[in-house]
Amino acid sequence: MPDRKLIVLTGCTRGIGRALAERFAADGHTVCGCSRKEEALNELRAVFKPPHRFLRADVTREADVDRWADGVFQQSGVPDVLIHNAGLINDRAPLWEVPAAKCDAVVAASVGGAAALARHFLPRMIDAAKRDGKNRTVVVFSSGWGRSASAGVAPYNAAKFGVEGLTKALAKDLEEAAPGRFCAVPFSPGVVETDMTRRNWGEEAASYPDPADFARRAVPYLLGLTPQQTGESLTVPEA
Repeated sequence: MPDRKLIVLTGCTRGIGRALAERFAADGHTVCGCSRKEEALNELRAVFKPPHRFLRADVTREADVDRWADGVFQQSGVPDVLIHNAGLINDRAPLWEVPAAKCDAVVAASVGGAAALARHFLPRMIDAAKRDGKNRTVVVFSSGWGRSASAGVAPYNAAKFGVEGLTKALAKDLEEAAPGRFCAVPFSPGVVETDMTRRNWGEEAASYPDPADFARRAVPYLLGLTPQQTGESLTVPEA
C-alpha cells in the first residue's frame, strides 16, 4: 500500500479532473475535490466514500474557496498535494469578437482561482511544513497554449500564460516562506480528448489520449515531484 497522500483537487467532476480523482483514489490516496456541479459531485460521492470528500465550490468566488478550505483542514487535515485543474476556454474567435464577460471568466478561473487557493490553503500548509518537515506540492494546470500563442484563443492564452508567471513567482514566495519544503509548478497535460478539446479541435480531438490514459501517466509523475523542481514548467510524460 502506498504512503497515503491527501490530494486537494479543483474541477474534479469531468475530463482530466475526474480521471485524476479516480486514479488517485484507486492508488490508495485520499481525494478532497471541488466543482460547481452538485449533480456530478453526487455521482462521485456515490462511488468514493469517506475519507474522500467532494464539495461544491466555485474557485472564482472567494467565500466558496474559504469555506471549502476550512472544511478540508477540519475534516481531512493538511493537504500533501494541492492541484488547481479547474478552468474555462473560450470558443474559437478573434479576440475582438469574444465578449468581455467570457474573457474575464476564462482568466478568473485559471489565474484568479489559483490565487484564491494560495490565499486559503497555503498559509496553513506552510505552517504544517515548518512543524512536520514534510515536503508538499502545488500544481497549477497550464497548457501548451500557456507557452505559445494561437489564433482564436487569446483569452485562454492570456489565462495560461498568466498561470505560468503566477506559479513561478509563487514558487519563489514558498521558497522564502519554507525553504526546501515546497514544489510549485505550472503543469501542462498536453492535448487530451475532453469536452473542451472536442469543442475547439473537432474530430481531431479523438486522435489524442483520453483522460484515463493521461491520469495513468500524470499521477505517479506528480507524486514524484521534489522541491528541486520548483518553479519549472513541466509537461506530462509521454506514454
